[in-house]
Amino acid sequence: MKHFTFSLILLVSILITGSCKKVVPSNFSSLKITLKVDGVKKEASGEKNVFGTLYKDLNSIQIIGNIGGSNSESINLSISEFHGVGEYDAETSAFIGSYTTQLDFNHSFLSSEGTVTVTSYTNETIKGEFQFKGENPAGGTKIITEGKFECKVFSM
Repeated sequence: MKHFTFSLILLVSILITGSCKKVVPSNFSSLKITLKVDGVKKEASGEKNVFGTLYKDLNSIQIIGNIGGSNSESINLSISEFHGVGEYDAETSAFIGSYTTQLDFNHSFLSSEGTVTVTSYTNETIKGEFQFKGENPAGGTKIITEGKFECKVFSM
């Protein structure tokens, strides 16, 4: 009888856990950042390459995309004084964008002007658009246009 009871419990557990599906919010369809750098299209996609982190204590959010799965080419969008849906400006220091082509400061282009607009935000996802002009210490510039992002958000 003990064997029968254990088998029945095991069967019910398998049926319950095997029939569960992961539910994705209806307004969240992909993990992706797309942008143009000086007119050339770039993309970061997938769970390992696109993510957002909400820093509750600092009231800020950071969105990162590793372009082409690379650790050296990336896009980073940081918003301070984060309040959800709305526009954030680089000139007021609420938004800092950076585009990096190699893992050193001379190849990092920090926003001197530009905006990020959050069009949708939940505790689990964020979606929006961005554009900025980035400058590096050597005096080089990159123009980032047609930026769009959609990713999961992790809270810290």
